[in-house]
Amino acid sequence: MESESHNSAKKPFHQAAREYDNTPKLFRRLLPFKDGIAELRQKRASFATIAELLTDEGIAVSRKTVTRFCRKFLAPESRARREKRPPESIRPLQRAVRAATASENQTVSAQLEERRARVIGPWSPRKRGPRIADAKNL
Repeated sequence: MESESHNSAKKPFHQAAREYDNTPKLFRRLLPFKDGIAELRQKRASFATIAELLTDEGIAVSRKTVTRFCRKFLAPESRARREKRPPESIRPLQRAVRAATASENQTVSAQLEERRARVIGPWSPRKRGPRIADAKNL
């Protein structure tokens, strides 16, 4: 009987599993200030300044904790904003430029291969036998 009353006072296991939050304690304490922290970061406030302002509010955190919090909860929004893709009208032009550059590179490499075939240099294989210095270069 006693075990039944003890279990009724606790949450069912499935409900506890659904409600489980593995976010660190400090991060949970910082979540109510998320919008303010984001606003300060947009204004280019340093992590140390934000940590100092939070300490004034009664939440003692280090700048490293604020850094980790921002990277975990604020970074995806700011990265998405930074990675702007060019408009659709510019993309075909970019492809054309890349194709032209590739064809130029192919013609340049073909010219180099032709020139290397005519001129003896460090890229040509050495002939068998002893290396004999040229008397004119001594």
